Amino acid sequence: MQSLSAVVLTWNRPATLLENSLYTLSNQDDPPSEIVVVEASPDLQRHADTLGLCGRYPLARVVEASWPAFNISRGMNVGIRQARGEFIMATCMEMLFAPGFLDVMNRKMGRDSMVFATCGNLPEEVPPMTPAEAWERWPQLCLATVPCPPSRWSPGAVLCAHRDWWLRVRGYDEARRPFCYVDADIEDRAIRSGLSIRNIEWDESQCIHPYHPPSPLFYSLGGYPPDAGGVDRDVVRNDPERWGEP
Repeated sequence: MQSLSAVVLTWNRPATLLENSLYTLSNQDDPPSEIVVVEASPDLQRHADTLGLCGRYPLARVVEASWPAFNISRGMNVGIRQARGEFIMATCMEMLFAPGFLDVMNRKMGRDSMVFATCGNLPEEVPPMTPAEAWERWPQLCLATVPCPPSRWSPGAVLCAHRDWWLRVRGYDEARRPFCYVDADIEDRAIRSGLSIRNIEWDESQCIHPYHPPSPLFYSLGGYPPDAGGVDRDVVRNDPERWGEP
């Protein structure tokens, strides 16, 4: 594995969700060099829970912050700036990764490319389980998972590029309408800057997103009410000197 930093943002979410990523990234056939966890929760108990969890994972390095409003761009930029790997991967905090996922990604990484992943979603009928239980039941879990259809932007599971590129573009900017996903915006910027897009297809390796029931919290974080159009997130314009920091 080439030197790789995985950047994960958490903001007022249960530490049990973060453990999905920490456990399955730490137990990869070829693990990352580090997992940079940006803990930005203003809720002191959530903050403390994350710190306690990360203390059990040697690869995890916590960057502490505290923001009253959820902001993916700001959190990821702080993590990217502090990452030490030659390649930097940004990922959802609750994602479950197959044992060989990073090995597949490593074969696609390059200075002139950005790697995206197509994930699968667990349906409502699959009961909640610990990351260790999911690891043991991985083949059965994959059979129960509904893969996301291929699309021209990442579903948000994983995106990875060379460190030099991240530093040159100064990380994330505003989310793009009408999708309001920062990964859609960053893919467009990668293409405009000349990077090729290399997708990790479901049949090569898997990353799985647990089922999340619709909730007011989901909508407040930028999800979509049933009949709404694009919802503007509280996003940060990319200030070249501040990297999204307050």
